[in-house]
Amino acid sequence: MSATTVTTLLAAPPAVKVEALTGSGKAPHAYEYRVELPQVAGQSAMNDVMRAWAKKRIVEFVAVVEEDNSGTGESESQRSNLTGRSATTLVDRRVVSFRLVLSQYISGAAHPGAQVKSFTFDLTTGKELALPDLFKPGAPYLNYLSRRALEQLKASEFKDDLIEEGASARDPNFASYNLTDKGMEVTFQEYQVGPYAIGTPTVKYTYAELRPLMGSSGPLAGR
Repeated sequence: MSATTVTTLLAAPPAVKVEALTGSGKAPHAYEYRVELPQVAGQSAMNDVMRAWAKKRIVEFVAVVEEDNSGTGESESQRSNLTGRSATTLVDRRVVSFRLVLSQYISGAAHPGAQVKSFTFDLTTGKELALPDLFKPGAPYLNYLSRRALEQLKASEFKDDLIEEGASARDPNFASYNLTDKGMEVTFQEYQVGPYAIGTPTVKYTYAELRPLMGSSGPLAGR
């Protein structure tokens, strides 16, 4: 007889606060940054993962600014900047899920650029959940996610500019996913499924439609 795995849920959903990493530099390479960062009470390892990611993006931003030979003035309109906004999409006794959106502008550029990063953690194990962790082994989840994503995108205002390869059945295409109380959301990066003008579009899936693909004891069990 095989052993039954018992998952122990937290007694209550953890508290989440938002901290901000801030800094600035002066001319000739003036810049400023403010990056919001969710922090989960009692979960230092998770918090360290998110903080490390944010700090790496800040280091990369500052390096790009300081390598720019054009220089900048002190006015806000000329200053390079990095802004990060965080959103908590789910907090319960089993899972926390966060979306971070970075907007980066380098002085002299035609427009800012955005990057989306999602973090989803299993509170019972402390593990960051990759997309395959949500589904039962062997489930054709990528084919389903791709088909439904393309259906939604083709029904949107972006249909004439759609780049279908960006939503094809590959794990990296769906890496920026978040869980919510109603289902799963996938946000595509700039230029992934269309030109800059369409931004970072999001497609949605309900738990009901994903249920046949979900494991019986995984992080989505019972949803």
